[in-house]
Amino acid sequence: MIIQKSDSEKLAELKKMVFVDNCGMSKVFSYFIKSGTEVTEVKVLLDVSNCIQQTVDNIFSYSSNGLELVQATRFFVLNKIDK
Repeated sequence: MIIQKSDSEKLAELKKMVFVDNCGMSKVFSYFIKSGTEVTEVKVLLDVSNCIQQTVDNIFSYSSNGLELVQATRFFVLNKIDK
């Protein structure tokens, strides 16, 4: 049996993906303004990849079962804002 996602679930997934992508883009800009860093494609991509992986890992840490990731993302973001 195939379970179809509702429009609200699809929208929530899209917003979660945009949030994670924005973390990566923010990291690129952050990397560029650091003094003394070597700017190469490989170094930038590795830095961004590590940032996105860390963000995804943090989001999953807010989910006890690997589900309800939209809610986990919301808790993660709100926790980051509070700090």
